[in-house]
Amino acid sequence: MALFKWFSVRFNLHVLLNCGCIIVALQHCVVLQCLLHQFVFFSSGSW
Repeated sequence: MALFKWFSVRFNLHVLLNCGCIIVALQHCVVLQCLLHQFVFFSSGSW
């Protein structure tokens, strides 16, 4: 029973870490897209 509890805690931590990594990655993608759009906008505007 203790082993099962330890395993479930480990599994929950693993899922939380994965979700956190995915959220951070998505935020980085959104930030990069915003920067890219601004860069393209300014580049096309300066031409």
